[in-house]
Amino acid sequence: MAAPFSSILSGETLSPRRLLLILAAILGAAFALRVGARLIQGEAHFWANSYSYLYRLAEGVADGSGFCQEGCERPPLYLSFLALTTFAGKNYLLIVVPQAAMGAGTALLAFLIGKHIFTPGAGLIACTITAFYPYYVIHDTALQDTAMVTFALALAVWLLLRAAALGRGGDWFIAGLALGALVLVRAGMAPTIAAVLLWAFIWGTKRLRNGLFLAAGVALTLSPWLTYTYRATGTPVLTTDSGYLLWQGNNAGVFTYYPVQSIDISAHHALAALPPADRAELRQLSPDKVAVSDWYKQRALAYMRDDPWRTVQNAARKLNAAFSWRAPRTIAFLLRDR
Repeated sequence: MAAPFSSILSGETLSPRRLLLILAAILGAAFALRVGARLIQGEAHFWANSYSYLYRLAEGVADGSGFCQEGCERPPLYLSFLALTTFAGKNYLLIVVPQAAMGAGTALLAFLIGKHIFTPGAGLIACTITAFYPYYVIHDTALQDTAMVTFALALAVWLLLRAAALGRGGDWFIAGLALGALVLVRAGMAPTIAAVLLWAFIWGTKRLRNGLFLAAGVALTLSPWLTYTYRATGTPVLTTDSGYLLWQGNNAGVFTYYPVQSIDISAHHALAALPPADRAELRQLSPDKVAVSDWYKQRALAYMRDDPWRTVQNAARKLNAAFSWRAPRTIAFLLRDR
């Protein structure tokens, strides 16, 4: 007689050995699917449809030019990973295979999070969804930081849940290290730190101690990078590109091409449509990358303040583009060059 669905969901019908075998099969399939999808697209497609400037920045890191070659455009962790791949030549598999492993690692962490919050069966469901989610399958092996930032976020969440359960100061400190590392992959994740610190200071017992350990871990991780950017720019920043990225997602031309095509294409056309006075002001500010970032930030904030409801609607459209099972960018990517 078949086991009730509730028993399967709880994991009661799964022995530890069977659970491990199912988990290994899902993770193996996740890795193989990501690598296979990229092999089908081919190496030429990988380099042609990528954020190639990231690789150029990484080559500069590898040859000793540092992370702030023309401003500190990106935080260091993903660039460091790419820089390591350049020493063995421009082989796309050196990027694809590790990033596919990161994607499978995210699926593993989804299992651990689901198991921690609910049951082993719920963890397997979360793992399966993460392993076969089309957006991740395609983008985890692209020349961008999606795989690394998703893995880092999942790791931080699992470590935070673990710290909350165990209540030991050292675990909160380790979670803080992971949270800081998340921001060193993608600076746009910085607001996560404020949200998590607030959660730590109000959750459970020993809230002050937990929050301080967490904050210490974050500070230890971020302080070397902030010191580096201060020496390079005169301002301790996570990136000199943050204002532009905020404007890229908050201007009148965002949905001109996005989400069917890259948001970068929309941004290029929005830049071309700037009034001559704005373009002249940007040229004047161009030697100071921090000032340029502030210019874009102010334009983005003005656009958001001008119509808050429109801003909320735009945010919903972006979330749908990224996380819908019928995400247009995923479909377009799959059909491209066919």
